[in-house]
Amino acid sequence: MGVFGKFFGSGSSQETVLDVEAELAELAEAEQKAKRQIAEIDARRNALLISDDDKSLDADEIARLQAVRTLDKAKLAQPALIERLKAAQDRARAKLEAELAIEEKEHIDTLRTAMNAAIDANEAAIAFIEKRSALLGPHAASTSFAFPLLRRLMVETWEDFLVNNHLMDRPKAAAPIVSLPKLPPLRKQKPKPAPPAVPYAEKLRRPATPQPENGMIRLAILRSGIELPDGGQSRIGDIVDYPDTIAHALMGKGAADFAPPDAVPTQAEPVPDRIEDAAKDGD
Repeated sequence: MGVFGKFFGSGSSQETVLDVEAELAELAEAEQKAKRQIAEIDARRNALLISDDDKSLDADEIARLQAVRTLDKAKLAQPALIERLKAAQDRARAKLEAELAIEEKEHIDTLRTAMNAAIDANEAAIAFIEKRSALLGPHAASTSFAFPLLRRLMVETWEDFLVNNHLMDRPKAAAPIVSLPKLPPLRKQKPKPAPPAVPYAEKLRRPATPQPENGMIRLAILRSGIELPDGGQSRIGDIVDYPDTIAHALMGKGAADFAPPDAVPTQAEPVPDRIEDAAKDGD
């Protein structure tokens, strides 16, 4: 097998892009050398014919034939080398993708752990604020905590995306939920008698829970002191209808969440000034 034998081979599954590029460069150099040799032989051919130097002419013809043969071999070998180069590039890309996939999984695990830890801490802070409000009154709700932008639903939605795209396995257990503390009763109250059973026909006659108007979203308030649509101040647990833009802004800040489907808007308490004005109007 001549020098060109390695150029016609199928190559090794272990060869790298640099290995094949080196062979392509070697083949290109051999092709250029053959072209220069042919040009030199053609340039001196007329002079040898005039001088009747048959010996040199014979040698040049043999050398030129070999140079032409080199060009033919290079032309045949080049496609096979290009295919080997593509195969080496595909192997290199596959190896890189596998390495990046491992690194990506490490980042995903680190980020999920940090996000869940932050949400746990935020939920604990919310539980403390509700405890403080229940023990001391809504006016004493703490405002020293900045409510988070992250919520458990956001992490769960992201995890569903990762599982569906085969970027992680389904978590074996749900993230721990911080339970609210049990609060002592503020005062003893006599149990109220159970309301009488309502006949089914009467239930059908009762109006359904009113739904918010178009462009409004019903929210459950998680923070006291928020300005209400009527100008009043919110308390934790209020059910209020807000325009959708304001509603999304409040939920993004962690100050509110979607109200349950059967929730009814909280009735605003009368303001003393308004009561006095009403009394005057009655007089």
